[in-house]
Amino acid sequence: MKRTALVVAALLLAASAFSMHDPAMDRALAAVEANLTPRVVVELTSESAGAVRSGSVPSASFESILPNAVLEPLFHVPPNPEHELIWRNLGLDRWFTVAEPAITNPSALVAELSPLPDVLSADLSHFQVTLLEPADYGQYSMWGLDAMHAPAAWDQQIGDDSVIITTIDTGCEIYHPDLRANVRINPGEDLNGNGIFDPTDVNGIDDDNNGYVDDLAGWDFVSANPPGLFRHPQEDYAPRDNRVFPDIVGHGTHVSGTTASVTNNAVGLPSASWNVTNMPLRAGYALRILFIVLGVGDEIDFAAAIQYAADNGSDIISISFGGTSYSDFYQDAVDYARALGVAVFAAAGNSSTDAPSYPAALDGVLAVAATQPGDIKASFSNYGTWVDLAAPGVNIWSTVPGGYQAYDGTSMASPNAAAVAALILSHNPEITLEDLETYVLEGCDNIDDINPNYAGLLGAGRANAEASLALAAQDYDPSPVANLDVVPLTSPLIIPPGGGSFGYRVTVSNSSGVQQVFDAWMTVMFPDGMLFGPSLVAEQVSADAGETMMYTLTQAVPGFIPPGNYRYTLSLGEFGGDEDESDAIAFAKSAGAGAADVQGDAAKWPHAGWPAAAPASAESSDEASLPSGFTVGRFHPNPFNEATSVAMTLPESAELQVRVYDRLGRDVARLAGGAFPRGRHRFVWNAAELSSGLYFVRSEINGRAIDIQKLVLTK
Repeated sequence: MKRTALVVAALLLAASAFSMHDPAMDRALAAVEANLTPRVVVELTSESAGAVRSGSVPSASFESILPNAVLEPLFHVPPNPEHELIWRNLGLDRWFTVAEPAITNPSALVAELSPLPDVLSADLSHFQVTLLEPADYGQYSMWGLDAMHAPAAWDQQIGDDSVIITTIDTGCEIYHPDLRANVRINPGEDLNGNGIFDPTDVNGIDDDNNGYVDDLAGWDFVSANPPGLFRHPQEDYAPRDNRVFPDIVGHGTHVSGTTASVTNNAVGLPSASWNVTNMPLRAGYALRILFIVLGVGDEIDFAAAIQYAADNGSDIISISFGGTSYSDFYQDAVDYARALGVAVFAAAGNSSTDAPSYPAALDGVLAVAATQPGDIKASFSNYGTWVDLAAPGVNIWSTVPGGYQAYDGTSMASPNAAAVAALILSHNPEITLEDLETYVLEGCDNIDDINPNYAGLLGAGRANAEASLALAAQDYDPSPVANLDVVPLTSPLIIPPGGGSFGYRVTVSNSSGVQQVFDAWMTVMFPDGMLFGPSLVAEQVSADAGETMMYTLTQAVPGFIPPGNYRYTLSLGEFGGDEDESDAIAFAKSAGAGAADVQGDAAKWPHAGWPAAAPASAESSDEASLPSGFTVGRFHPNPFNEATSVAMTLPESAELQVRVYDRLGRDVARLAGGAFPRGRHRFVWNAAELSSGLYFVRSEINGRAIDIQKLVLTK
């Protein structure tokens, strides 16, 4: 059984006035743990999860234990169909929190729930808090930016507002004069279009259909309602809402300023990534114990915030909370973000220990330790083989409600490192997630000699913006993996009750400088989450350096499978080994008398159409009529919000048609139509009037289709 520990995580801000072993503090922490009831979290089977989401109960045995329970989904159903397929494939649909007012013994409840056949895992939340205390006031010192060579990096790149960094924290004072211009305002909810969160935009309607009402400037995911003894009179507790302010603790405003304060405006302080866009999300909140204000949070809220960031266009996430317990659902949330190309940074912790802190130690998260001037490990900073890099985290000046302060902590190190990634992404928007992380780490300065007691325990070293950007500033040569793009020939793909087939176009682009040889295989995810496959489609296909190959393939679908929505995935790599690249499309099976046994063998899923020889790079053999040397770029950004663009180069005058279709095959936009002269042409598509979802762009030259690309609109 998987172990899931739900942790109320603490702000990773170093205490400078008290010791965590101070008797008064220990008594305060004990009082918190004694008075806050831990939450119960369950992971259900796919079948039971589907029943709960449709308004039913998992089973009679479950209902007998919790007759009045309300199971609240931990993760929101993504409005984007492609995102939803990933969401289900990773099992995010199976996680629920138990809302039961009569729970008096949560531990006993977990023991009762765990053996049930509906329950894959069950566990309690765990509480952990740490004291918040700012460093002493002093002259504004930007030593951290100098240590990361940020001023030298600014000669190459100062950051682009198309890059979105999400800070998941205690909120953000979005009207701060050094933050306001860089806060992301959701254009789908900004009714008057002035780029400001103001009352005229709040109409109680989910205008952009993303599942969140009036989410103008992020979202407040706090779901806690602590007892009155600990409530701060100005704090905003549950229910969740659209206000990420006020920031009572001030910590979230500080990390927002570290990643994205308005720079070069003669006001306040700079940030390493200048004027990138900040998406502040609130998952932490304030508790008051005597004269102490604690910043705490619940991992279920942080996990939900990660999904929101990924679904709504974030490129980079920085988290400055942490705890000592691992949670499977938190890992699932990170996996989901990475599947959508989002880099995740997290603070390594302030306990001066090599014990892992989460989420920093989760797979796929860049764990950031803290340094002080001279590249010395900060005395409070965690360390270990699980740490990925270090960044300045002592006496870091940034924005706070009402002004500026200097804080110490790995909380400050994580957004500093994330800002370096934002510079790289600003310079090369098409960079892969893996290469972005590689540039961040390979650009670091090794500081083991300065910290001999921590050699090999501070990751790649201290972040260096200049060196990382210099690596990225070279002509970007992606990792040597053939790019795969799969699009259906018709849309929507609906298979009749008795079975049928569908056709799809496969484009394999090898943009690396070396030949690639790969296998191709397919898998099918059923409506209940069951997987069929993998089933081999082709072996040892060769793609020369710089070669782009297009195939038209056909997939048969047996009639015995049940009705519902299916995810069809084509993968490249080593069959039975590593997967290098994959892409998926969806098809639906109409209702019919499908057999109950859906475990059929590969013969029941015959595949046809993959040629034995390398195909030509267009649809048919009469390509001689097409001008040679034309190029079609990739749409950027993708996913996009409202507008995206593509550049095409024609070697000679030609008739050009560029049209956009939705998933139902409807023609929704015409980007180009008519005769165009030779040369480079750029087309912009503004989809402000359309809803979020998947779209297809078809380009034709002289009446022949030469390119089909998928675009994801997220609002």
